[in-house]
Amino acid sequence: MPERDEDSLPRMPFLQHLEELRKVLVTALVVLVAGTAGAWFLSGRILSVLTKLMPGDDVAHIFSPPEAFLIRLKVSAATALFVGVPVILFQIWRFLAPALYGHERRRLMPLFLVSTALFYGGTVFAYLIITPIMLAYFWRLVPAGVMMTVGISQLFAIVAKLSVAFGIVFQLPLVIFLLSLMGLVSPRWLLGQWRIALVVLLVFSAILTPPDIISQLFMTVPLFILYLISAGMSLLVERRRRAAGSVDTPEGL
Repeated sequence: MPERDEDSLPRMPFLQHLEELRKVLVTALVVLVAGTAGAWFLSGRILSVLTKLMPGDDVAHIFSPPEAFLIRLKVSAATALFVGVPVILFQIWRFLAPALYGHERRRLMPLFLVSTALFYGGTVFAYLIITPIMLAYFWRLVPAGVMMTVGISQLFAIVAKLSVAFGIVFQLPLVIFLLSLMGLVSPRWLLGQWRIALVVLLVFSAILTPPDIISQLFMTVPLFILYLISAGMSLLVERRRRAAGSVDTPEGL
């Protein structure tokens, strides 16, 4: 077996690994609980901001007294999770670091940072662009003489689901980049499989979005653009590998 780098952390016994895992879980739980408690005092303002996504002067409704409490609790927990993502990822990084070589740790940390930035970018994109466009489209479908009644819980569920879904799917360029570095995919292969990729993205969008074709299309189109951007990134990686004389992509890719 190759020797580990000098700057690599020493091996830990199994029980110590369990103790470190317990610390990670406890820290994540404390962050979420404390964040939820802190966000509770802002949950009313956050809900007011969410209602501004609705077209026109429409307002969201609460249909039962317990819902007023539950929706604020959901918003507080979601806010805590959104804000606490960097802390939780850093704790995961600290847990994984002892099992990595020194050069692996130096490479993995930037990936965590890029992944976090892509997640936030996806959620902001969903909130500022996709959600308003989608809601405006649904409102235009309401015929004259008919009033749409929207529950605040329904509105929050749509916004939260779309934000998390786009935060996840915005990891696609990073995934393609890593696969390209490992020589598992090439830009020629990615562009050649665009039809299959489109079908996969449609199915993936159907799983992550509300059950209607419009929501699926609103996610699929940006995803497909991300796929093409990822193919471009793969081309840059291949050119760099070719310049370094280390291109070993399997034949046919």
